[in-house]
Amino acid sequence: MILVTGASGNVGGELVPLLLAKGRAVRVLARDVKRMAHLPGAVERAAGDLEKPDSLAAACKGARALFLVTTDHGGAAQVRNAVAAAQAAGVAHIVYLSSLSAADPDTQIGRWHREREQVIEASGIAWTFLRPGVFMSNARQWLGSIKARGAVFLPQPDKELHPIGAVDMAAVAAVALTAPGHAGKAYPLIGEEATTPRRQVETLAEATGRPLQAVPVSFDQAREAMARHMPPGMVDAVLELLKSPWDADETGEARATVRKLTGKAPSTFADWAKKHAAEFKA
Repeated sequence: MILVTGASGNVGGELVPLLLAKGRAVRVLARDVKRMAHLPGAVERAAGDLEKPDSLAAACKGARALFLVTTDHGGAAQVRNAVAAAQAAGVAHIVYLSSLSAADPDTQIGRWHREREQVIEASGIAWTFLRPGVFMSNARQWLGSIKARGAVFLPQPDKELHPIGAVDMAAVAAVALTAPGHAGKAYPLIGEEATTPRRQVETLAEATGRPLQAVPVSFDQAREAMARHMPPGMVDAVLELLKSPWDADETGEARATVRKLTGKAPSTFADWAKKHAAEFKA
């Protein structure tokens, strides 16, 4: 049995069908199991909340492996709760969706993720860390301004990035959860294709068939916009990460991970934009 957290999210949602295709028994953890009604009947549903340790024991019972995604901003409380339940249930392997920034934690977000990794490392349970860079799905943050103004406001429109798709992260997770040889490994995950936020906007314009404009803004302007929907500490952490070279890949190791582990080339942002074009149309 493999317990999947975050099954209603981008990566977990892609992971569940991959595990079923491999013939694995799957259980999903959800605060509201009704949100899991769309999953095949073979998938077990377990009600639970990573913020509530007492709710996790039944979900972990009988699970051999755990795919762990946390949603808290800062700190490691959710990871500590999950690890404690996994230890009590005898879970043998945790695959944690971390961050590329944890590899060199000079930023607040990097420190947060590294702290969570260290909790897992100290648990005595075998672990694998998936460390993705920029998510392709981050482009959904532009939905409001695209629909309202046909524009995306960017503090670094020409910074080179290597966004990675949820389908590729899920494919690597499926390998790590079902094949031997991945315990004690931390895998950097980025796409093979280099792009920029400006080119991503252009790609979305092509996919949607509507004109879109990439508008450069200052970091102060970006801070003001982000503060409308983010806690102040998170705004500072995100802007710090944006200013850092965290997505750089001088050796090419991170770009090669998906192909090396899955045998397939990772998806491109054009693939993602085409698949999700309807979301961005007025």
